[in-house]
Amino acid sequence: MRSREVFGLLSRKEAQERANIERVLEANAASVAFAGTVLAATVHKRWLMLPVLVTGFLFQHALQGWCPRVPVLRWLGYRTSREIETERVALKALRGDFGKIAPPDAERQRSQPCASGCAIVANPSSSR
Repeated sequence: MRSREVFGLLSRKEAQERANIERVLEANAASVAFAGTVLAATVHKRWLMLPVLVTGFLFQHALQGWCPRVPVLRWLGYRTSREIETERVALKALRGDFGKIAPPDAERQRSQPCASGCAIVANPSSSR
């Protein structure tokens, strides 16, 4: 067993696949705010500006969905939870997980195949 598995450490790619922008921002804000508080207690009171700025940016992200760190995280490859979920559903569709949701045989006779091989079922209420 590798040491990464024992300690639960993830590679950068694995972390990016599991973490979304919101989780990274929250973890980053918490660690910087904690570091600023420790520095204020041990070095100088001016370090209290760091937690104030970080929590202000976190509040701005909560209200507007954007903060100065978001473009940097996007550049690093992090995605929003919506983008991750959209990709997850698309991969499930490609894998065929939704193949069980086919129309019954009676409706298959009225369906027309599309170019990609899927079936387009005519809406029964629109044919009247």
